[in-house]
Amino acid sequence: MRPELESGSPSHRLLGEPRRLAAALWPLALVAWVFLRFAPLGYNPTDDGYVLSQSRRILHGQVPHRDLVSPRPLGSALLHTVDFLLPLPLLEASRLVALIEIAAYSLLFAWLFYRRPPASWSLAHVLGAAGAILINLHVFPLMPSYTIDGIMLVAAGLVLLETGLERACAAPCALGFVALGATTVVKQSFLAAPVLGLVRVAWELWGDPRQRRLAALLEAALLIAALPLVYLGVVAVLGGLDAMCIQLRSAQPVFGGSLLAAGHDEPLRSAVVKLTVVLLAVRALRSGVQAVGHSRTRAVLSGADVAVRAGFSYLLIRVPLDDRLSGLSWGIGLFWVLVVVLVFRAVFDRVLDASGLLLLAVGWMSTLSWAYAAPNLVGGSMALFVLHRTWSPSEPLPRALRVPLGLGAVSAAIAVTMSFVAARERAPYLDRPEEALTFPLAAVSRAFGRIRTNPMTGQYVRELASCVQRYPAGRVAVLPDNPGLYPALGLDNPFPIDWMYPAEIAGSEDRILQVARQLGSECDYLILFQTVTVFGLRGLRELPRATTESRPYFGWPFLANIMMLLHGQRVACGSLVGVYAPCPSERLGADSLRLRSGRPHRLFQARGQEEGKQDPREHGPPTVAEVAVRGDEEVREAVEDSACAEDQSSKTTLPLEGPGNGG
Repeated sequence: MRPELESGSPSHRLLGEPRRLAAALWPLALVAWVFLRFAPLGYNPTDDGYVLSQSRRILHGQVPHRDLVSPRPLGSALLHTVDFLLPLPLLEASRLVALIEIAAYSLLFAWLFYRRPPASWSLAHVLGAAGAILINLHVFPLMPSYTIDGIMLVAAGLVLLETGLERACAAPCALGFVALGATTVVKQSFLAAPVLGLVRVAWELWGDPRQRRLAALLEAALLIAALPLVYLGVVAVLGGLDAMCIQLRSAQPVFGGSLLAAGHDEPLRSAVVKLTVVLLAVRALRSGVQAVGHSRTRAVLSGADVAVRAGFSYLLIRVPLDDRLSGLSWGIGLFWVLVVVLVFRAVFDRVLDASGLLLLAVGWMSTLSWAYAAPNLVGGSMALFVLHRTWSPSEPLPRALRVPLGLGAVSAAIAVTMSFVAARERAPYLDRPEEALTFPLAAVSRAFGRIRTNPMTGQYVRELASCVQRYPAGRVAVLPDNPGLYPALGLDNPFPIDWMYPAEIAGSEDRILQVARQLGSECDYLILFQTVTVFGLRGLRELPRATTESRPYFGWPFLANIMMLLHGQRVACGSLVGVYAPCPSERLGADSLRLRSGRPHRLFQARGQEEGKQDPREHGPPTVAEVAVRGDEEVREAVEDSACAEDQSSKTTLPLEGPGNGG
């Protein structure tokens, strides 16, 4: 069977000469509306700005992997250096770029399914593509993301490849292969994307002479390898190859098991079964229509077919809307409905739908994440594909039903838009509903622009900025969960990574401790530690007032080791505690406290006696060999106890009723 990419029967088209202009303007208008209305809503200093912090390091001359630890290739950090060039406040610029990327790949996937460029889309096509954009956006935070970058590059590569194959033109094919190759330097989960391109070309050239097929595949492979080889070569020449191998090899693998685990979700399983039964009914009615002649029976069966397909469309759209565009299960449900549609097309129509299979692969690749293990970022595109294939290979619609069906399509678009608005207002990422976002972060830094957050998060950011001003230093770190604040406040972190998240630093622990040892023998640094988890800021009524005796929130025991290797002065400001080592010409405030070398502060006394010990977490306590560098038995005991003392439920996985960074 050869792949078939169907366009379906055209419905009412956008008329008149301005069609091309309209095709360009409506996506821009949609992006502008979403940006102006929802980009200012919510902030959390965790992964909202993590990629930007990596981009900033590269712009300051740091070499990927040599100076900057990352369990992924740093293609996204390189890509998002463009965010710093836009004439907008930095955090707003990054949100605009993320929004444009999601809208772009949504339109590219629609182009792939429809088999026609946007200028020739009908009104129904436009409504479907607009709905796909909104569902793909759902409540995912508008921020630079490896997964978003990867999906955009895959979509661009596939559309360019299909366009080149269709027109027998080499240039689009070449650009498509380069884009597919670029996905591999963004995130390892997209390593299958270049393979998809090679398979697609091999399939297209199946009947050609073997020598021509091999030459075409070799040329494609070289184009795919171009950017990865450039990245690898530059990193190797600049001395980062060994570190890159350690970091990438230490990354915890994921295989998309969440897609299979969804079978234990009873509501999700019930929805997929129900939709499968309705699809079978559609197939049966379609066969009946084709079997009978022109008669009243045929008319009745045609009407029933249209009614059942309309019912299926209603049930399909309800899958994401019933979950209020939140959570993970609705995207997984759409993934399995897509599987059913592709199986039915292969069995009943004897067609392997190439674009559907490609989308299925992209959905799987987008689930390969430590935190956001669901294909929701392409959920709208999966729903659009299923709807398009449900309606396109059909008999011409009865004239009497066209207006009701058109009204139904408009009603569906309105329902999706209303759900999107309600979801965005109700659940900004790791923040409170819109009405509670009363703190303008521009009062702290211009980089935030129009972004608003809840009073507790705003107070936390303001206190941190005040602390940095109160204790000036050339090197500042805020541990463990504040990567978004480095680019926003212009802080220079002396450690080789801005987020001390266990999965992010795997394989580089010794290197980080070596930096801490070096800092301990130097001056001009301020290392701050949270006393509360920033994941829970939105739920606090007030921030605790830290003193020099306050216990930091380490999140996991490794961070206690870092603090004990620092020999500066103990300081406290707001809810933060820290270690400050000014150079001799600088002075400290009266509330500082010098840590005595070789002896732990009371902070490190075991908490197990007070609160009861908890189970050690995945990474376990630091090794005794590492702790022994301080040469103090009390310090060793304190660090061992810290494995039981810290509640890191928010660290083993990101707390996602909203999404994470797509790690």
